[in-house]
Amino acid sequence: MVPVARGIRWPAAGDVIDTYRASRQDGASPTLREPADFLAGVLSHPRFVSEGVLFGTDASGTHHLRWAVIDPDRHVMYTWRKTSSSLVASGRELGASVFTNGPFMNYPHGGLLPSLGRFGSDATLAVVRAGITPGARGRLGANVEVARRQHLQAPFPLGWVLGAHEGIEETTVSRPRIFWFGRGSGMTFADYCVGQGDPVGAEEAVGGLFRGVTGYRTTTVERVMRTGYWALAPLTDGPAAQRDTTRRTVELYQARRRASHPCTGLVIVVAGRAHVRRLNQLLVTIGVRDAVQFDGGDSLLLGHDRSVLLGRSMPRWKRVLQCWGIQFQPRTPADRPKPSEVGAWSS
Repeated sequence: MVPVARGIRWPAAGDVIDTYRASRQDGASPTLREPADFLAGVLSHPRFVSEGVLFGTDASGTHHLRWAVIDPDRHVMYTWRKTSSSLVASGRELGASVFTNGPFMNYPHGGLLPSLGRFGSDATLAVVRAGITPGARGRLGANVEVARRQHLQAPFPLGWVLGAHEGIEETTVSRPRIFWFGRGSGMTFADYCVGQGDPVGAEEAVGGLFRGVTGYRTTTVERVMRTGYWALAPLTDGPAAQRDTTRRTVELYQARRRASHPCTGLVIVVAGRAHVRRLNQLLVTIGVRDAVQFDGGDSLLLGHDRSVLLGRSMPRWKRVLQCWGIQFQPRTPADRPKPSEVGAWSS
């Protein structure tokens, strides 16, 4: 029997926080308040049929969540590495259907305060050395940037990060007891995996992540926190396949998008403030088979194209600390979500 999320007091329909104009214009937005009907609501939504990705927001009490649902046949997962000192700024340059931060990591000197102290010392020294000679301002900026990256940017992730597309191969830290999210060389739902250990053989993957759901079984962490999950929801087996409404909407979705092969599963990202155990239970009720937590707290980042949905208030030092993340890119220009249809929310 599939566990049902209990103890979450979701608001009435009119109280759901939703800043996405697309949801208001194109029909009723699916809601986590009705988990058994959530996937069917996504598959039947005009925006999802048109673009293969749908965004939404649900809030109640301690829970304030952003989510996105992705058709992996139409949008492909890659890892990414920032190209400037700021993770947020680099994410906005990806042109991605969806992007998030990724693995957990540590400061170069073991903690924020020691690392800030070393950065402050070197930055002060850079000011003294620059002096007031011609070109001093340019030299000062360059030297401070070097000090910032040296003392505040993580030297490596706490788990493997692999990305054949961008030539990423970070394997310094092995974490065989925890989990990873990624895919093999293929680009269908069957190629995506949540696995335990290091992602040996994966083409695109982020490791060192914590388990939330494995085989429809949840962890029992009793904690309210800002967290983010990447999740896999099959449509051909498990809870979703047992629901008549979901089966019918899968068939209708296939017909409307004129696909040559069936949609066998969806990828979900959900992020925000939540009670961990209850959110895990909610994901299973939706139809999630496997889910892992990526770095949360004030490291949390979720966005689309140039819109930052979570992470606009990320502290400067966290923008420098983090270097890697997860993104989905459209397989065809027709599947690229329209930036004007997605609202930005500062958090």
